[in-house]
Amino acid sequence: MSDDAFNAADPEKVQARTKTEKQKAYARDRAFLALMNTQDGRAWVWNILSGCQVYGTSFHPSNAQTAFNEGKRNVGLILMADVHRLCPDLYPLMVKEANGG
Repeated sequence: MSDDAFNAADPEKVQARTKTEKQKAYARDRAFLALMNTQDGRAWVWNILSGCQVYGTSFHPSNAQTAFNEGKRNVGLILMADVHRLCPDLYPLMVKEANGG
């Protein structure tokens, strides 16, 4: 066992880990906002959402293919949730740009 093992019974370790995780989440959110605040970034996000079949059905006669499609779709839904949580005002712009507007 390493000396760096996490001890959940140590309030200081728990507090430090919580702070670190919050900092990481904040950095991820800032990076996503930077991406969404550019036209190229919105185009990239739209491409991923489309590739994940967020706007289509997951059904396929093969159960295995349906499960695979649902996995892709779930990734897209996670990305979509970030769009709506962090920059809902940019979603309509992204749609407009994706449709040639």
